[in-house]
Amino acid sequence: MRSVLKRLQSLPERTKLDQTGALTLLVLSVILLGGFLFHPSISIDDDWGLLGEEKNIALGLGRLTSAVIEGLFPQLISPLFPYSLLAVSYVITYALIIDLHGLKHSWKTMLCFVIFAGFPTNWLIQEFSGMVPGFAIGLVATAGAAWVTKEAENERQRKSWISTPSVQAILLLLIALGSYQSFVTFYISMGIGYSLIRCDRRVGWSQSNARQLPSYIANAAIATLLYQLVYKLALQLTGAKVFMIDRYFISPYFSLRTEPVSWILGNLGQVIRTYTGPSQFFGGNLYVAPIVIAGGIAMVLWQSGRSERVEATSTEKAHTRSVGRPHFYLQLCLVGLLLATPLALNWVSSPNRIPLRAMVGLPYVFWLFSIIWLESNTFTKTRTWIQIAAIASVFALVLQIINVNSNYFGARSFTSRSDQLVASTIISYLSSRSELQGQPVNKLATSGALKRKQYFETAWYSAANGSWFNWVGGSSKRVVSYLKMMGVHNLEAAGEDRIKQLGPTFEAMEPWPDPRSIQVSGDTLLLKLGQKEEE
Repeated sequence: MRSVLKRLQSLPERTKLDQTGALTLLVLSVILLGGFLFHPSISIDDDWGLLGEEKNIALGLGRLTSAVIEGLFPQLISPLFPYSLLAVSYVITYALIIDLHGLKHSWKTMLCFVIFAGFPTNWLIQEFSGMVPGFAIGLVATAGAAWVTKEAENERQRKSWISTPSVQAILLLLIALGSYQSFVTFYISMGIGYSLIRCDRRVGWSQSNARQLPSYIANAAIATLLYQLVYKLALQLTGAKVFMIDRYFISPYFSLRTEPVSWILGNLGQVIRTYTGPSQFFGGNLYVAPIVIAGGIAMVLWQSGRSERVEATSTEKAHTRSVGRPHFYLQLCLVGLLLATPLALNWVSSPNRIPLRAMVGLPYVFWLFSIIWLESNTFTKTRTWIQIAAIASVFALVLQIINVNSNYFGARSFTSRSDQLVASTIISYLSSRSELQGQPVNKLATSGALKRKQYFETAWYSAANGSWFNWVGGSSKRVVSYLKMMGVHNLEAAGEDRIKQLGPTFEAMEPWPDPRSIQVSGDTLLLKLGQKEEE
């Protein structure tokens, strides 16, 4: 434990990440989070935290750490605390990752920081401000667990060849899993990536470094099992119920037994499309991303195979081939495993079912292959044109990621302003109609969902283009929640029976924004947002 603490204290010296470098990374983090910090808006599901109508949501979602944070710091639906904490956590996490791979901080790592912190999957979590503090703590805990595992294994290998679980890493993983369960894929990805880049740097034989990978997998398995026990106990003690997460998971055995071909091909297809055409998932133009991935993989495999091309005597050649070929195949397997791991949750679900925000390992994978390509001349001599191609491709990817984030912020801002316009119209109607004076209107019934032209591309499962007036098919409950946050507290959502009774009246009305889209029937305000879709 003491040796680990000493190594942690000397981390800035080893990584060359001084105060100026750390401050620069923090400024970059603030810029990437600027839309949330300096232009806050209410996002879908923020009503749960602000209105307090839903209790134990974080616990019901399986996030025990997030539930503890909410207990310590209530009212997290605010811009300053959550996103400031996240900005700091990005810097700490990045420092640990740099040291994990034995890198030195430079303009290359600074450039790639934008890929790591600004990748679209991060944004998809950040748009729910209530999740941000837990996400920030989970990031640091996961990176810390990976770093501790590496340090503990290096210390252990000096004494024994037998790998044992790391208690510190498991404890950190328990904290991370309580923040967001999919952090386990991020942890395993870092274990694979550590083996990959350490092999390239020839710190030792590939078999020796890859031998640490079972420790990462064992720690992840033990932490997952322990967390399930702790979580079940927490549910029993609090009386909370599982909320939403159970609907995502399907037994792999059931899928293999009922639809094996579509399940296997569907999951493999999503892995391939994620890296060859990420734009279809994340919106915007990310066409440089596949080039960066291919460049990084090419450098890994070229470095592995070059040992067979070293000029030597015939005896030395035979020995080099005998070592080089297994090394090449090992690297190839590690590359395939690394690409698949961030999407591993799909294997316990169905293809394209798990939200993209759960793929928290993807930013690390894109970062790793970017830095491998940029740093290729560090562990072998590469031609000048390869270095130029690497710099140009990575820089272009950084610009594209910034542009994609800009689109997300544009969509979020546009949707927020449009919803405010609809809400103000409803409030104006209630306050200006003389025939409503003295007539109690305390219920709201909606029909259909508001159709709105989308001017900005967003990712799958993103709420950036999601209006309060079209979420869950134009739910009356969601509209009422939004109006309450806008200051209208005298309305409640009409029941399903009442909405069915009003069916003929809704049929005679015109959809928004026609003046006939809003009217009153008894004590109920009727709002026809769009044509009702036939079930």
